[in-house]
Amino acid sequence: MLTLSPRNKLSVAYTLIALWLASTVFAFWWFQFRHQFAFNENTQVLEIPDDFKEKLHLSSEEQHALVVHFFDKDCLCSRFNQAHVQEIINNYSTLGVDFRIAVPDASQIKIAEETFGQPAFVANNLEFAGSPLALVFNQQIEPAYLGAYSESIYCSSTPGQNVETVLDQLIKQGRLSTQLSSSRGCFCPWEAGQKT
Repeated sequence: MLTLSPRNKLSVAYTLIALWLASTVFAFWWFQFRHQFAFNENTQVLEIPDDFKEKLHLSSEEQHALVVHFFDKDCLCSRFNQAHVQEIINNYSTLGVDFRIAVPDASQIKIAEETFGQPAFVANNLEFAGSPLALVFNQQIEPAYLGAYSESIYCSSTPGQNVETVLDQLIKQGRLSTQLSSSRGCFCPWEAGQKT
């Protein structure tokens, strides 16, 4: 039987602690940061396909804006912004803002509608899509904003965040030139039609 001297026992203990710490740091990085990147749409003109626009009818003439929330239940990043999106829906739906939930495949329509209480539809053929992402349209169904919900890595509902600022301006002014966000956040690629 192998016996270790007290000094060797201490070395083994330090080695095990170092391995445990390294594993913990790697696990934290893997689960928290693997989906974080900068959202920076370099396109000067945001092209929205006609079939996508057809799904975005405003409910009434009094609507000031339409927010399309890109939601993929399989995206780990979605858990960080669900409360913020629900807060935006609650605060702005009474102020003339309409909401739709875009999902990558038909199997997610029901869960999206149950989660957010808003109509959901399948969005495909979009080069700019990711999850979670906000696409805000003015009353004429012209894009006013595309990007993250907030400037931080984790979605924040503090005043003055991206989507709220755009909505406030649309409610007051009615029209804005398209704003593309270049913030850093947690996003997953949009893989429309990959699942059944």
